[in-house]
Amino acid sequence: MKKCYKCNTEKETTDFHKNIRKKDGLQAECKECIKKYSETFARRGVRAYRGMKSRVHPDWHQSQDYHGKGIECKITREEFMGFWYSNRSIIEKIIAEGGKPSVDRIDSDGNYCLSNIRIISQRVNSSHKEQCSSKTKGVSFYKSSDKWRAEVHHSGKRHRLGYYATEAEAVKAVELYREKREQTIR
Repeated sequence: MKKCYKCNTEKETTDFHKNIRKKDGLQAECKECIKKYSETFARRGVRAYRGMKSRVHPDWHQSQDYHGKGIECKITREEFMGFWYSNRSIIEKIIAEGGKPSVDRIDSDGNYCLSNIRIISQRVNSSHKEQCSSKTKGVSFYKSSDKWRAEVHHSGKRHRLGYYATEAEAVKAVELYREKREQTIR
Protein backbone atom coordinates (compact mmCIF):
# COMPACT_ATOMS: atom_id res chain seq x y z
CA MET A 1 0.00 0.00 0.00
CA LYS A 2 1.10 3.57 -0.73
CA LYS A 3 -0.40 6.99 -0.06
CA CYS A 4 -0.94 9.30 -3.05
CA TYR A 5 0.69 12.70 -2.63
CA LYS A 6 -2.15 14.50 -4.52
CA CYS A 7 -5.39 12.86 -3.36
CA ASN A 8 -4.01 11.71 0.01
CA THR A 9 -5.58 8.26 -0.43
CA GLU A 10 -4.05 4.86 0.41
CA LYS A 11 -3.89 2.77 -2.77
CA GLU A 12 -2.34 -0.43 -4.07
CA THR A 13 1.19 -0.11 -5.48
CA THR A 14 -0.18 -1.17 -8.89
CA ASP A 15 -2.11 2.15 -8.93
CA PHE A 16 1.22 4.04 -9.25
CA HIS A 17 3.54 4.40 -12.24
CA LYS A 18 7.12 3.19 -11.79
CA ASN A 19 9.89 5.74 -11.20
CA ILE A 20 13.41 4.41 -10.65
CA ARG A 21 14.54 7.76 -9.19
CA LYS A 22 12.27 7.36 -6.15
CA LYS A 23 13.32 5.30 -3.10
CA ASP A 24 10.30 3.02 -3.37
CA GLY A 25 10.51 2.91 -7.20
CA LEU A 26 7.06 4.49 -7.66
CA GLN A 27 5.67 7.93 -8.60
CA ALA A 28 4.43 10.07 -5.70
CA GLU A 29 1.03 10.58 -7.42
CA CYS A 30 -1.34 7.77 -8.35
CA LYS A 31 -2.18 7.06 -12.00
CA GLU A 32 -5.65 8.56 -11.58
CA CYS A 33 -4.30 11.90 -10.27
CA ILE A 34 -1.68 12.07 -13.03
CA LYS A 35 -4.38 11.49 -15.63
CA LYS A 36 -6.59 14.21 -14.14
CA TYR A 37 -3.69 16.69 -14.11
CA SER A 38 -2.71 15.96 -17.71
CA GLU A 39 -6.26 16.72 -18.82
CA THR A 40 -6.62 19.97 -16.88
CA PHE A 41 -7.12 23.34 -18.42
CA ALA A 42 -3.86 24.67 -16.97
CA ARG A 43 -1.87 21.75 -18.36
CA ARG A 44 -3.17 22.46 -21.87
CA GLY A 45 -2.07 26.08 -21.46
CA VAL A 46 1.43 25.07 -20.39
CA ARG A 47 1.66 22.74 -23.40
CA ALA A 48 0.50 25.52 -25.73
CA TYR A 49 3.10 27.90 -24.30
CA ARG A 50 5.91 25.35 -24.63
CA GLY A 51 4.89 24.66 -28.22
CA MET A 52 4.95 28.35 -29.03
CA LYS A 53 8.40 28.75 -27.42
CA SER A 54 9.80 25.68 -29.19
CA ARG A 55 8.72 26.93 -32.62
CA VAL A 56 10.99 29.97 -32.31
CA HIS A 57 13.91 28.05 -30.76
CA PRO A 58 16.90 27.81 -33.16
CA ASP A 59 17.23 24.03 -32.65
CA TRP A 60 13.64 23.27 -33.73
CA HIS A 61 13.55 21.28 -36.98
CA GLN A 62 11.38 23.86 -38.78
CA SER A 63 12.89 26.95 -37.18
CA GLN A 64 13.85 28.35 -40.59
CA ASP A 65 10.14 29.13 -41.03
CA TYR A 66 10.43 31.47 -38.03
CA HIS A 67 14.08 32.54 -37.74
CA GLY A 68 14.32 33.38 -41.42
CA LYS A 69 11.69 36.02 -40.66
CA GLY A 70 13.27 37.02 -37.35
CA ILE A 71 10.19 35.90 -35.39
CA GLU A 72 10.56 35.78 -31.60
CA CYS A 73 8.41 34.96 -28.60
CA LYS A 74 8.06 38.10 -26.48
CA ILE A 75 5.61 36.65 -23.95
CA THR A 76 6.50 35.30 -20.51
CA ARG A 77 4.84 32.15 -19.26
CA GLU A 78 2.89 34.17 -16.67
CA GLU A 79 1.62 36.61 -19.33
CA PHE A 80 0.63 33.72 -21.58
CA MET A 81 -1.24 31.91 -18.80
CA GLY A 82 -3.15 35.14 -18.07
CA PHE A 83 -4.05 35.30 -21.78
CA TRP A 84 -4.97 31.58 -21.73
CA TYR A 85 -7.34 32.00 -18.77
CA SER A 86 -8.88 35.17 -20.22
CA ASN A 87 -9.83 33.14 -23.31
CA ARG A 88 -11.22 30.21 -21.32
CA SER A 89 -14.72 30.37 -22.83
CA ILE A 90 -13.31 30.22 -26.38
CA ILE A 91 -10.99 27.34 -25.49
CA GLU A 92 -13.72 25.35 -23.74
CA LYS A 93 -16.02 25.84 -26.75
CA ILE A 94 -13.31 24.49 -29.10
CA ILE A 95 -12.76 21.48 -26.81
CA ALA A 96 -16.54 20.86 -26.48
CA GLU A 97 -16.77 20.77 -30.29
CA GLY A 98 -14.10 18.06 -30.36
CA GLY A 99 -11.27 20.34 -31.48
CA LYS A 100 -7.90 21.30 -30.09
CA PRO A 101 -7.11 24.89 -29.17
CA SER A 102 -4.20 26.41 -31.07
CA VAL A 103 -2.22 29.65 -30.70
CA ASP A 104 -2.32 31.64 -33.93
CA ARG A 105 -0.35 34.75 -34.84
CA ILE A 106 -2.76 37.29 -36.34
CA ASP A 107 0.03 38.77 -38.47
CA SER A 108 2.04 35.73 -39.60
CA ASP A 109 5.12 37.90 -40.12
CA GLY A 110 4.91 39.37 -36.61
CA ASN A 111 6.35 38.16 -33.30
CA TYR A 112 4.52 36.15 -30.67
CA CYS A 113 3.27 38.98 -28.44
CA LEU A 114 -0.05 39.43 -26.64
CA SER A 115 -1.31 41.91 -29.23
CA ASN A 116 -0.57 39.49 -32.10
CA ILE A 117 -1.95 36.15 -30.88
CA ARG A 118 -5.39 34.60 -30.65
CA ILE A 119 -6.83 31.18 -29.82
CA ILE A 120 -8.48 29.26 -32.65
CA SER A 121 -9.01 25.57 -33.34
CA GLN A 122 -6.09 23.60 -34.74
CA ARG A 123 -8.21 22.70 -37.78
CA VAL A 124 -8.89 26.35 -38.62
CA ASN A 125 -5.25 27.26 -37.99
CA SER A 126 -3.95 24.58 -40.34
CA SER A 127 -6.47 25.62 -43.01
CA HIS A 128 -4.63 28.96 -43.28
CA LYS A 129 -1.85 27.03 -44.97
CA GLU A 130 -4.17 26.04 -47.80
CA GLN A 131 -3.70 29.44 -49.41
CA CYS A 132 -0.12 28.33 -50.23
CA SER A 133 -1.05 24.86 -51.47
CA SER A 134 -1.31 23.30 -54.87
CA LYS A 135 -4.45 21.65 -56.18
CA THR A 136 -2.50 18.37 -56.14
CA LYS A 137 -2.66 16.55 -52.82
CA GLY A 138 0.80 16.36 -51.24
CA VAL A 139 2.18 19.49 -52.93
CA SER A 140 2.45 22.80 -51.09
CA PHE A 141 4.39 26.03 -51.42
CA TYR A 142 6.71 27.22 -48.66
CA LYS A 143 7.23 30.97 -48.62
CA SER A 144 10.28 30.82 -46.34
CA SER A 145 12.26 28.72 -48.84
CA ASP A 146 10.39 29.97 -51.92
CA LYS A 147 10.03 26.34 -53.09
CA TRP A 148 7.35 23.70 -53.60
CA ARG A 149 7.42 20.69 -51.24
CA ALA A 150 6.28 17.24 -52.31
CA GLU A 151 5.22 14.63 -49.75
CA VAL A 152 3.02 11.56 -49.66
CA HIS A 153 1.25 9.94 -46.70
CA HIS A 154 0.51 6.24 -46.53
CA SER A 155 0.52 3.48 -43.90
CA GLY A 156 0.51 6.13 -41.22
CA LYS A 157 3.85 7.57 -42.34
CA ARG A 158 4.89 10.74 -44.12
CA HIS A 159 7.34 10.42 -47.00
CA ARG A 160 8.98 13.71 -47.93
CA LEU A 161 10.04 13.67 -51.56
CA GLY A 162 11.89 16.97 -51.61
CA TYR A 163 11.68 20.66 -52.46
CA TYR A 164 11.31 21.86 -56.05
CA ALA A 165 11.62 25.16 -57.87
CA THR A 166 8.28 24.78 -59.68
CA GLU A 167 4.90 23.35 -58.79
CA ALA A 168 5.01 21.13 -61.90
CA GLU A 169 8.24 19.46 -60.72
CA ALA A 170 6.75 18.76 -57.27
CA VAL A 171 3.54 17.36 -58.83
CA LYS A 172 5.64 15.11 -61.08
CA ALA A 173 7.58 13.79 -58.06
CA VAL A 174 4.34 12.92 -56.23
CA GLU A 175 2.87 11.22 -59.31
CA LEU A 176 6.05 9.17 -59.90
CA TYR A 177 6.13 8.06 -56.27
CA ARG A 178 2.48 6.96 -56.41
CA GLU A 179 3.04 5.08 -59.68
CA LYS A 180 6.04 3.21 -58.21
CA ARG A 181 4.07 2.38 -55.08
CA GLU A 182 1.17 0.97 -57.11
CA GLN A 183 3.58 -1.18 -59.16
CA THR A 184 5.14 -2.68 -56.03
CA ILE A 185 1.68 -3.51 -54.64
CA ARG A 186 0.68 -5.44 -57.78
